[in-house]
Amino acid sequence: MANLVPFPKFRAFDSNGDPLAGGKLYTYEAGTSTPLATYTDSSGGTANANPVVLNANGEANVWLPAGVSYKYVLKNSADVTQWTVDNIVSTESGNDVYATNYGVLADGATDNTVTGQAAIDAVIAAGGGTVIFPAGTILGNWVIGNKITIIGAGIGVTNFTPYVDAPVFKTPLTTSTTNFGLKDFSIVGDNTFTTDGGGIVLKCTTAGTWVDSGYLENIRIEDCGERGLYMFGSSTAGPFTQNITCKNVNVVDCVQEGLLMEGVVLEALFMGCGVRRNGGAAGTYANAATKLEAVSLNTPRRAVFLKCIFNHSLAMAAANKGTAFDYVGAKQFSFIGCDFEAADPMIKTSNAFSTHLTIDTCNFGTTYATDTMIELNDIDGLEVRNSRFAASAGVAVTNCIMQGPFGTPGATNRVKGIHISDTNSYGGTITKHIDLSDNVTIDSLIELTLDGTYVDCVAGDIGKAVLDDAADIGHLVDYDNTAQTWKISPDTPATPIADNSVMTISSGTGAGDASGASTAYGGAIYAYKDTLYVDSEAAAATDDLDYIYYRTGDTTEIFTPGQKITLTPANGTHTIVIKHNTGNIYTASGNDIVLDELYKTFTAEWSDNTSRWIEVNGSYNAAVDAITAFAGGGQTDATQLTAGFNRVTVVATAADSVKLPAAVAGLEVIIFNADSTDACDVFPASGDNLGAGVDTAASLAAGAKITYHCFNTTIWA
Repeated sequence: MANLVPFPKFRAFDSNGDPLAGGKLYTYEAGTSTPLATYTDSSGGTANANPVVLNANGEANVWLPAGVSYKYVLKNSADVTQWTVDNIVSTESGNDVYATNYGVLADGATDNTVTGQAAIDAVIAAGGGTVIFPAGTILGNWVIGNKITIIGAGIGVTNFTPYVDAPVFKTPLTTSTTNFGLKDFSIVGDNTFTTDGGGIVLKCTTAGTWVDSGYLENIRIEDCGERGLYMFGSSTAGPFTQNITCKNVNVVDCVQEGLLMEGVVLEALFMGCGVRRNGGAAGTYANAATKLEAVSLNTPRRAVFLKCIFNHSLAMAAANKGTAFDYVGAKQFSFIGCDFEAADPMIKTSNAFSTHLTIDTCNFGTTYATDTMIELNDIDGLEVRNSRFAASAGVAVTNCIMQGPFGTPGATNRVKGIHISDTNSYGGTITKHIDLSDNVTIDSLIELTLDGTYVDCVAGDIGKAVLDDAADIGHLVDYDNTAQTWKISPDTPATPIADNSVMTISSGTGAGDASGASTAYGGAIYAYKDTLYVDSEAAAATDDLDYIYYRTGDTTEIFTPGQKITLTPANGTHTIVIKHNTGNIYTASGNDIVLDELYKTFTAEWSDNTSRWIEVNGSYNAAVDAITAFAGGGQTDATQLTAGFNRVTVVATAADSVKLPAAVAGLEVIIFNADSTDACDVFPASGDNLGAGVDTAASLAAGAKITYHCFNTTIWA
């Protein structure tokens, strides 16, 4: 396209055609009598006097800022009006066009969808450029495209409002959009447009297309009936959205999420942005103010929020509490120097795909009673550092960081890889700074023998659903291909599996026919996180725990070498008996462990070599005091040591004896002979070696202490 060459100077003439020497140019805001300055040169740094007095040639330097509409009133030196012209904007240059030149009216009444789109399409057809919109309220809904920038006259100066129930600005659904910008305006939505009435939508839906390299700056989006800012993708091969930068973008008071990043949205950067008071749906505040959400296996990834503000409501009564930032299946997101307030919770994680969330130098503050500031329902990899949790005086906060409630753990619920450092809580009444524990109930197991055309199970079958004549009845906990038996954690323990039932593993290998009805067999828990409170099934006084197992389900969750789990009784009146070597748990002492007090814990580490959970250092009972060595000595009847730290207080005669538990690689046992007179003999378990020979004792002098480390199944050192 081509443009007229502009006059380098403003020049006016009288009615005789002579230069209007000493003439006066009065300049006003378009459609008003409010004075509006012009400028002496293109920099816009020095304003002209108003009126501008013309020289002897009827000339003056008059420069206008881009996109601003004026009214001119020209008078002669005697202040007699010569003419008045309204709605004047500066001349277009190159591919920069003024929307007013295409008929756009900023009157708050006219539908400018067609005229505004004509300006946008003209720039796209020319290979890119800028569409400059004037001050005022502009109604319409537009589709942007490649290499285009939409510019207003400023936040609160240019106000876009949707004319129909559709986004104010959106990218085309069927083609790619790249290298675009939106800046310097407000979007004032219509909260009655609740079907598709968003502010800005960056989305395409056709395979192989994308939205890429967008820049949003100095924008306020408010009161939309749908989402304020929405980014979408469903495939890494396209459609996807990526490389979006937002600077000073604020989204407030939208009915649904203020910001929603759904599916494959990659490499986004937010600087100095705010997402506040969003998520109120018909007064229920049911939606998160900001949400990152996976679509099937596709997740938002790699985004940074720098010095941003997030909240849910400024009047956080019980009826309108909600989540400020919902992390549902996102990966590799970082919050740096951000502020979270007026929400409950302020951040919530969920979905099996949620990983690698970093929170650095952030502030979590509230002036309202709050249950949880950060709620962790499902996350693998969380780093919280140098952050502050604060409540106003007199305000109660139950937890700063806590494991969220699931009810019964499901196949994808797990919280692990948590690292919290240099965080502090201040003010108010904060019950707990960090609580990453959760309750789990022991599930009954059943054992089933199979015959018919038996197909061996493989390690990957553990944790998968067991199908009884194609019906899902529980999860596989263990198997013995030689004996052709399965141990199953059933959904309905009271209902046995019938003889001749056709048994298979969902998405697995093992199969066979039931040979006789299933029988009861011990109990198991699902290790969906690293720290668990364990309770008995159906509030039984005593319950056995034979297996700690994982589920694969729709994830590839398996135990890794060195992975640890810590168990603590959930109820001081219910006894949990951890069974030694009846399932996949091996205790340090070789005996069953009884957890019958709330202070007792059991910690075990997974061993791939033995496919067992190996107790760590007598963890269930950290220390045993007042031990009496066996009088007369010898290995057979020596006092059995059962803890990680053992204090022997009575050695009646020299060489009275104590005995280590059976050797298991990784165990550590400390023995202190507190007797003031006699040495005691320390024996290994039968067949083990303390370094002096198999079944040979070592002498521990009175007042001495020794630590034994086990390196394999027989050797201590």
